[in-house]
Parts: sequence; structure tokens; C-alpha cells
Amino acid sequence: MADRDPDRIEQEIEGELEALARNIDAIADRVSPSNVVHRTGDRVREELHQVAATIGSIVTPGDEEGSPLTDEQRKRALVIGGVVLVGVALLVLRARRGRG
Repeated sequence: MADRDPDRIEQEIEGELEALARNIDAIADRVSPSNVVHRTGDRVREELHQVAATIGSIVTPGDEEGSPLTDEQRKRALVIGGVVLVGVALLVLRARRGRG
């Protein structure tokens, strides 16, 4: 250990400090409240789009003749789906506010 070059040790320390600084910056970016809000909003929007697509595929038949749903049933399903989407969005937002 005594035969190590001081310049080499200093370079290693500087390299480790730079790596540590990058890690700290990455952690700060990850826990930044505005970034958390953006990521959460993106996830909620993605989930709502998936649910809407699923509901749309259920209530919009491929062909009218083979549809198991009447027009009135489709309308009701769309209204119920919309109410469910709004309810889920409100629950997610409320849960997120409770954590913050």
C-alpha cells in the first residue's frame, strides 16, 4: 500500500467523486416533486388510455350483425365506463395527495 503513486490515488479519488456526484444528481432528479408529478400523470394517462381502449373494444362491435349488444346497451356501457374512468382517476389523485 505504501508503494502506490499519490497521483494515481488522487485520480482514483477524483473519478469516484465524479461518479458519486452523478449518482446524487440522478437521485435528486428522481425524487424531484415536479418529476414525480409528471411521471405519475404519464402513468395515469397511459392506464386510462388502456382502459378506454378496452372498453371501446367491448362496446364497439366489429360488425353490426354479430354484435351481442344493442345500441342502448352500448350507450350505457360507455356512460358506465366513463364514470368508472373518472372514479379511478379521482382515487389515484387522492391517493397521491395523501402520500405527499
